Amino acid sequence: MSLPPRPQVLTDSSPSTVHIGIVGGGLAGIAAAAALGQVADRFTPRLKITLYDARRQLGGRAASFRDPSSGEWIDHCQHVSLGCCTNLADLCRRANLQACFRRDKLVTFIDDRGRRFDLRATHWLPAPFHLAPSFLRFGILSLRERAGAVRALFRLARLPPEPQRDEPTIAQWLAENGQNPRAIELFWTPIIVSALSELPTTASLSAARKVFVDSLLRHRDGYQLEVPTIPLSDLYGTKLHDWLTQLGIEIRCQAALASVRHEPDIGYSLEFTSEQRATHQIVVLAVSWHSLSRLIPNLPTPPLVSDCALHRFHAAPITGVHLWFDRPLTNLPHAVLPGRTAQWVFSRPQPRLDLSPMSGPRSQSGDGAAPGKIHPLPIEHSPHYYQVVISASRDLSGQDRDHLVEQVCAELRAAFPSACEAQLLCSRVVTENAAVFSPACGLDLFRPPQRTAVPDLFLAGDWTATGWPATMEGAVRSGYLAAEAVCERLGHPQRFLQPELPTARLSRWLFNFR
Repeated sequence: MSLPPRPQVLTDSSPSTVHIGIVGGGLAGIAAAAALGQVADRFTPRLKITLYDARRQLGGRAASFRDPSSGEWIDHCQHVSLGCCTNLADLCRRANLQACFRRDKLVTFIDDRGRRFDLRATHWLPAPFHLAPSFLRFGILSLRERAGAVRALFRLARLPPEPQRDEPTIAQWLAENGQNPRAIELFWTPIIVSALSELPTTASLSAARKVFVDSLLRHRDGYQLEVPTIPLSDLYGTKLHDWLTQLGIEIRCQAALASVRHEPDIGYSLEFTSEQRATHQIVVLAVSWHSLSRLIPNLPTPPLVSDCALHRFHAAPITGVHLWFDRPLTNLPHAVLPGRTAQWVFSRPQPRLDLSPMSGPRSQSGDGAAPGKIHPLPIEHSPHYYQVVISASRDLSGQDRDHLVEQVCAELRAAFPSACEAQLLCSRVVTENAAVFSPACGLDLFRPPQRTAVPDLFLAGDWTATGWPATMEGAVRSGYLAAEAVCERLGHPQRFLQPELPTARLSRWLFNFR
């Protein structure tokens, strides 16, 4: 199918203002708005940027809910980035949010006997051997399993990065490369599931390769965790909202888009469920693939994205279990719990929950704010707050929430023997059924670019073609790429996308990295 001619670049003879509408206030929409807002004063005609979001605050899936018992904001789920997430770091640096994160340079695993094993880079070895000394002591695996895992990692790194139409799942590839079920469960699976929110039996080889190469083999800092120290509603809601406003971007929350229509000689008409309407010459749709599918019928041909491509996307759920105890379980900031239902546990700053006996039991369920049970216990100290993350949590669908909480608490007490006397004060179970897209085999071949064949209409979202799986980094990359496409359309090319961490010289030589 031939594409329509490229629309004429807007020039000084165009209207005095170009109105750009960005629909979607998640990280993709925020990144697109931020990038365009920071260069808006370089353009003639000037840019007027409006960011719309259906929710009450920005942040999209990186959001919090208001706890009914305390009025405090509690994150739906723990959001963590890695040292290799250069574009998310760039956005936070531009917004002066660096102080809102802590960097964990030590990743701790706890085995089924409660033994602790740390992965940490040594100062005296370059990548890709920077983790070798700690991995030699990684007693979760036998010595033979450790040696086999290193061989498999090196083979994985030497594979071509481009996805293949007939590529296997990462589980199939690992089995073919000498990894036994125990090694897959205890080493490979915790990394794959936490990064891709998908099981190794479904996740593609190329998506998993991206995770292991960028986090463990390219650069010595790639594996380090960046963990927010404030609620997500403050970080991606309030603080980024205020910063975007300072850039001159108009923000309209609680603006749920109902349809997009093309009006010749005017642009695009955005019609909202509130029956309000706005017109923009350029529109960036920073929405999910399932939201886009209902908007397509109103758009002009050629198709924005083929239905065939959209039907290949499937959602992957993530469950967060929020727990408050009367005493600390551990002094660790986080821990990986391989082979258990509770995959990761994070120690969190404590919201001021009202857990007095007078508060009584409460229960909720469903997506979003899904509290569990409050136990009427006397409290002598401030409760200690932990969040357990369970990615790819389809198997938990329909499971009794109290039973899940009991199972998770039992696993935590087994992992941290000093916590056996801790009493649970309160629990919340939150499941995001459509947290991310599932990185199935061959899906990357169908992810659409940010520039579409429809004039002046662009896409953003972690599901678009970014070279990354469904992560916050992928979302920011898509927003930056959409902003670059808009600037090129306006005749003022700009570069927003940040390079990845520089590849260590030894890694480049060993694996022939480009």
